[in-house]
Amino acid sequence: MASTTETLNVAVIGAGIAGLSAGIAVRRAGHHVTIFERSTFKNEVGAAITMPPQSSRILRKWGLADPPSTNDAPYQDLASGKLLRGSRRRNPKTAEIVMRTAFENEEEVYRAPFVSYHRADLHSGLRQLAQDAGVEMVLGKMAVDIDCSNARLTLASSEDDFRNETVQKDLIVLADGVNTRFVKEITGRDIPARESGRSAFRALIPTKKILKDTEASQIFADGGEHFLNGCVNPATGVFMISYPCRGGELMNVAIIHPVRPDEKGKSGKQAHNWNSPATVEEALEVIHDFHPAYKAIAKLADPKVYTIKDREPLPTYANGRAIIIGDAAHPMFPTIAGGGSTAIEDAAALEVVLRDITPSDSNLITQRLALWNALRLPRDVVTQVLSTAMVLPRPASQYAEQVRHVYTGHLPDEVLAGWHEGTKAFVCPYDVFDVTRKALEWAEREAYPDDMMLRLQDEGVIKHFGR
Repeated sequence: MASTTETLNVAVIGAGIAGLSAGIAVRRAGHHVTIFERSTFKNEVGAAITMPPQSSRILRKWGLADPPSTNDAPYQDLASGKLLRGSRRRNPKTAEIVMRTAFENEEEVYRAPFVSYHRADLHSGLRQLAQDAGVEMVLGKMAVDIDCSNARLTLASSEDDFRNETVQKDLIVLADGVNTRFVKEITGRDIPARESGRSAFRALIPTKKILKDTEASQIFADGGEHFLNGCVNPATGVFMISYPCRGGELMNVAIIHPVRPDEKGKSGKQAHNWNSPATVEEALEVIHDFHPAYKAIAKLADPKVYTIKDREPLPTYANGRAIIIGDAAHPMFPTIAGGGSTAIEDAAALEVVLRDITPSDSNLITQRLALWNALRLPRDVVTQVLSTAMVLPRPASQYAEQVRHVYTGHLPDEVLAGWHEGTKAFVCPYDVFDVTRKALEWAEREAYPDDMMLRLQDEGVIKHFGR
């Protein structure tokens, strides 16, 4: 049933990183939250994820990690996060360093660090925060239909379960991943996820195992096991990256490459858990022209493979009293850690826009979600479009026409791929709480105009990128 009290009754569909984050944010705004998750959490995803300062700052605010007492103090993190010291780019054939960036002043400049996580650890930490906050979780239930105008959803135990249950809420947050079935309900158009043309071998290798290997350890010389390490062969479009997680115990290794014929069709349900089997020989074939040190790393792996999906940018993330967030709304390439960080930003913005609102404020609920959409669409669409620099490296300014309908700000004349100083200065200063508060104050004064997405930018109320 919908709320009969002064707090909203909110449904979140999906208990991944985006869904759990939404649960935490909405609960912090003072409302009741129920997360409906189709799985039973029996199989956690064995991969890693990087949180740049703009998102690690949010996690810190929520209590996942504590600020260091000194620069040399260990990072206190509920999810075994690993502080990253910098980024290195090497020539794939010679293994020589061609670019390096130190993460030395992030606490001072961006008020938070670069942190990497094992996805299962981050998921576990967020789940604990959600449960501690009083978020209710219902496992083994999937949404099969939604009514956006009335915030009503239909649940089932599986797609073949005809014993459906209808649930009435005040607000629905769709966070059910790239394979969501509800894009048309939000946008009015069928905009399916599509094959991106890229796949990724991935593996988690014990860091000690790599450092003991004479050849493989060359990539991690001089403390390199604390860095993001990457290389790309522009001739073949193969990109190899590694970075530590689980407090440094494991090294996440990914080889992103054009889809091989035998990988076609490995996106659907198999990509949902990222566990399609692969062989070392297949990975070595993809990096056949790389330096022997990279091949040595691949030989230590037990690789899996998944095909990367994307979707054209959606025209809106909100319809009535329903919104769509995270990979369900904006799947993207992992070029600048955009997928996870924007999902957490999407959720965090709800913490501000849903404050001081009650179920009887039905019109205000819709207005606040329209404001949320006006804030998130520019930031997410630009990040999504720029992520394609992994496939087609070109200056950000050359993407201006693709995003001008939602973003009127500056795009730099440099390639924003890899964490060089230009990328950090463009992406990392963003403070979702500050931006959303300023926008909310403006929207209250201006009575939530229909053109607020562009007016917020053109009138200088907020900035989505840079300082």
